[in-house]
Amino acid sequence: MQERTLQSAPLGDLMLAAPQGLPLLGHIQVFRGARHDKLLQIQRQYGDFVRLRVGGKTIYLVSDPGLIKYIVQETHANQMKAGGLAKLKSFLGNGLLLSNGEHWLRNRRLVQPAFGPRALQAASQTMADCTRRWVERWERLAVAQTVVDVHREMLELSLEIATQTLFSTSFDAHDVATFERCLPFMMRVVARRMYMIVDVPEWFPTPRNLRFRRCARALDAIVYRIIDARRRSGEKRDDLLGLLLASADDQGGGGQLDNRQLRDEVMTLLTAGHETTALLISWTLYMLSRHPEVWERLHAELTTPPTLTASHPEQLATLPYLRSVLQETLRLYPPAWVIRRQLIHGDRIGDQHLPGGTDFLFSSYVVHRHPQYWPNPEAFDPNRFSPDITASRPRYAYFPFGGGPRVCIGQHFGLMEAAIVVGMVASRFRLNLVEGCEVLPESSFTLRPDRPLQMRISPQSASASGG
Repeated sequence: MQERTLQSAPLGDLMLAAPQGLPLLGHIQVFRGARHDKLLQIQRQYGDFVRLRVGGKTIYLVSDPGLIKYIVQETHANQMKAGGLAKLKSFLGNGLLLSNGEHWLRNRRLVQPAFGPRALQAASQTMADCTRRWVERWERLAVAQTVVDVHREMLELSLEIATQTLFSTSFDAHDVATFERCLPFMMRVVARRMYMIVDVPEWFPTPRNLRFRRCARALDAIVYRIIDARRRSGEKRDDLLGLLLASADDQGGGGQLDNRQLRDEVMTLLTAGHETTALLISWTLYMLSRHPEVWERLHAELTTPPTLTASHPEQLATLPYLRSVLQETLRLYPPAWVIRRQLIHGDRIGDQHLPGGTDFLFSSYVVHRHPQYWPNPEAFDPNRFSPDITASRPRYAYFPFGGGPRVCIGQHFGLMEAAIVVGMVASRFRLNLVEGCEVLPESSFTLRPDRPLQMRISPQSASASGG
């Protein structure tokens, strides 16, 4: 790979650490099991610039906000998505999440209007309508103080919102069940493959590979059906699918996107988008159930007239305490908890010359717990996000949506949806964890609950003590 030294990133007092690894295997155990906690332990023991090795591959764990800014923002043109993420292409394809260079830039510009202010305001009403139907069902469940798996409920709600806002369609029960069955399994398989020293080829007919292919075909069938139905209808809509189809049909079908590229973008935004938002909502409701004093303050903000207006649901995203609650949840449980980048050309980091092909790993889960920037980091405290405190922190001490040009295109969409759902739920209900239901994060490709999030729904007026 071509080598050329770019400007050196200043490190200040940052020192490179290189923990002792196993012969041949290196630090493979760091990337097994609870990877989020193991990376946190590495950072706390060895510092903010740590060289790890997996087999013959070197990976630098970077937890210094200044160095993260240098890599993802100031020299972003010298970075690409790292090779391990290629494992995701087996079912996400070459969409926005995984593509690089001109292909990524072209499609990013193409879909940007679907996430702009006008589109977001229009989508907010659909988000509220979908949530209102969920709330009506929950009101019946609350009478009997029914126990539900909140994360599963939020996955279904977020999937409904995504399909209606982005693609102007709805899934039937079979499609929803297919996503529930296939997506978590596929994400776990991909997360496991990303750091394998020796991986069984995807074409080899192991039971896991065969199941993975069946799931991929099932999801493909749903996505292609969405695309084909819109084509047959002849409808011209301003949603995301309409933008993609207009590009594909440009110049008599010889435009920017072919049918496979259409599938890749739809699959990426549908799967990645709905799951990350569902996780934010689920973890927020979980943390509110564990901190009744936060729930009470939030409820007071939500029920102060004229907060909740049916005609302007987007106003929920402007409520300061609700926004702080969501931001603090994203600090502790960032759904996309790890970012991996690879140098295209050589660079110099302090006195370290790093060749092209070098991998960097940034974990928001780790940096968001850095005691230098987050006092008492494990505590849930929305007051951390008051404007004066936020202004005192380095930009990349907090990056739940990534950063630089590749910052998540759907961040405002996801925050709007989470504000509407959490706002409408918290104003009407109390949710209490079932006794003994202690939930931990599982470091798959996203940071999801490791077991069903069993919570009892009660009317807001009911006592918060009954678990």
